[in-house]
Amino acid sequence: MHVCDNRRCVRFEHLRVGTNLENMRDMYSKGRGRYGKSDTLEAPAIPIGAPIEFQGKRQAVSQWAKDLKIHRNTLYYRIWKLHWPIEKALLLEPIR
Repeated sequence: MHVCDNRRCVRFEHLRVGTNLENMRDMYSKGRGRYGKSDTLEAPAIPIGAPIEFQGKRQAVSQWAKDLKIHRNTLYYRIWKLHWPIEKALLLEPIR
């Protein structure tokens, strides 16, 4: 892991031992992730690929997406990246 966060720095003294997970947590905590500080390494409330139950129906994300006429990646993003509640993720218009 690089301590000073200067991309051009090549000083050996600025390196410290750490796992990939520690390095990723360090990056996200400093707002250097793809989406800034909104990124998270926490486990999602619903396991990825698990069927989703809503209004008495239990089906896969891809089937919900077909029913709602939106792309399945939109639902994946809402549920597992933004951590939206299922009700909000399934009832909103597509993100544009």
